[in-house]
Amino acid sequence: MADGFERLRQEAAAIVSAPILAGAILAVALAVMWTALHWSYRAALENKDNHIAFLERRLSEYRDRLNGATPDEARKRIDALDAEVKTLRVRLQPRQLTQAQRQAIIDRYACPPAPRPRISASPTKPIAATAAHSPGNSRVRSASAATGA
Repeated sequence: MADGFERLRQEAAAIVSAPILAGAILAVALAVMWTALHWSYRAALENKDNHIAFLERRLSEYRDRLNGATPDEARKRIDALDAEVKTLRVRLQPRQLTQAQRQAIIDRYACPPAPRPRISASPTKPIAATAAHSPGNSRVRSASAATGA
């Protein structure tokens, strides 16, 4: 152990005998270490700055979407919109008719039966005389008068 102290004393004597050279070497070593640490921390800090900027953009977009509302107010608004959508779904879903309701609609709007033609067997009259050609039908008469028949 005494040998180690003796060796350090010799090294110190060499440094004291050339202080400018020892100072220059120490300055270069410190500059190299500072540059390495600065480069390392600069990259880490840039990543942190980018992450902070990203989070600030997200927060700004969130505030814009909520129009300045708090999260509780936004939750209440979303719940109210959900309730409104459910109400509209119930109102607008197609209704189902029962068979009795369908039959009632069909019966109510059914067309009356058409008049049946009367066929006479008399040789003096035409064979087929229909209700449309009866003397009381003004449409047929006016059409016959217009054609001259």
